Amino acid sequence: MVKPFEVDVECDGERVPFRAFTMLLASTVAHIGLGVKPFYLSDRKRGYFHLLAGPAKATELLGRLWRFFRGFPAGLDTLYDTMAREVIVEFAEPTAYTINGELLDPVRELRLRQGPRVSFILG
Repeated sequence: MVKPFEVDVECDGERVPFRAFTMLLASTVAHIGLGVKPFYLSDRKRGYFHLLAGPAKATELLGRLWRFFRGFPAGLDTLYDTMAREVIVEFAEPTAYTINGELLDPVRELRLRQGPRVSFILG
């Protein structure tokens, strides 16, 4: 069970149509492992990332799991699903957040933007 949290979210200058969220996820990587591809928009357009955010319930998401495996949109009215250049998250009070599983210090505002592209050389 996930307790909803209240934030104001702006995506590329437009307010996201929810106030209470159970999830707010952003990614530049389509695959999250085990063949699951919820971030199917992550590499569509250079300089953008994929944002999934809203009050979607765990049962709703589980019911759409097959769509995530195939890299399709969830198709839920409770999930804001788009590409973004910049997302601004404003918390009512300082709130801790996580990036890649690491819990970070509380902030009042969080700005999400894509960083530089990283290349790996395998040898």
